[in-house]
Amino acid sequence: MYRANYSYLSEDGKQMFMRPEHEWIVSQVEPIVGTELWELCNSILDGRKAAREPQPGPRTVHLFAGYIFCQCGEKMYVKDNTPKYVCRKCRNKVPVIEMENHFRAHLTGYLPHK
Repeated sequence: MYRANYSYLSEDGKQMFMRPEHEWIVSQVEPIVGTELWELCNSILDGRKAAREPQPGPRTVHLFAGYIFCQCGEKMYVKDNTPKYVCRKCRNKVPVIEMENHFRAHLTGYLPHK
């Protein structure tokens, strides 16, 4: 079932309100997913919610994010608005390119020279 016209926004556009049920438009539609698969997926999601399993977070795009430690002992991460690893505790910063160049220099010691 697909329902439309069941809610509306306040005039300032900040709050959602439900319309009375007699104003809803309900239409029968062809399901995209079979009923058994739908129920299985929903039971998995409900089980996760009940068990309070942590949801997977966003993947990092920087090589050493969470693996570099500041001198104060806190892990360092790269924020979206800066090209530097930043300590959340003491705000120390290390440029990303500096860390990657340092790593690359150490790797060359393991590679055969031509």
